[in-house]
Amino acid sequence: MNADNAHDRFTTLAREWRVGIDHSFETSNSLMGFGLREGTHVVLKVIKQVGDEWWSGGALNAFGARACVRVLEHMGGAMLMERLTPGNSLTEIVRQGDDDAVRETNTGGRCVDDPQIRR
Repeated sequence: MNADNAHDRFTTLAREWRVGIDHSFETSNSLMGFGLREGTHVVLKVIKQVGDEWWSGGALNAFGARACVRVLEHMGGAMLMERLTPGNSLTEIVRQGDDDAVRETNTGGRCVDDPQIRR
């Protein structure tokens, strides 16, 4: 699957990964779909163009759901993740000037030097 048409990839992956999409939206970099897969709330993210985010599904998967969301499926340019609720955009929190809240969210309130975070 190539990066040529993000909308086609989105539709194809939703079908192949057995996701019923309830709501979707588009950002400048990706297509996002919220839905269900086998009773689990999920988010399908399809990256529009090859770039920094292209392999982010594999990077998140490497954390094994420690200090980040669990990745259910991934490939270049796409990932299917469990949906966390409430699901607040960290970008919006930073824009509001609350960098500390983002750091606390990403570390579970612990210091970044905490050995538990580096597992």
